[in-house]
Amino acid sequence: MIRQRLKHCGKCNKTTTHSFDEPNHILHLLLSLITAGCWVPIWLLIVIAGGFSFGKCVEHSMKFSTRLRIAAGVGIAIYILFMVSL
Repeated sequence: MIRQRLKHCGKCNKTTTHSFDEPNHILHLLLSLITAGCWVPIWLLIVIAGGFSFGKCVEHSMKFSTRLRIAAGVGIAIYILFMVSL
């Protein structure tokens, strides 16, 4: 879930829109239960990678956010392939 609100940005030195990423904990809990706990490491990776943020200025964070999402997606795909091969 992504929330947005106006906040002062130190880089822009003006009030800009900031986005706050929040993971859907209910969905991840259900996935963890369905997979008998195999989803927990992915859930933790998502939380650590940006689930609890102080907000990011939309004007400055687009490049970094896209790279982070791609890296998380690749990591999740590798983890799933590893779990399937067991």
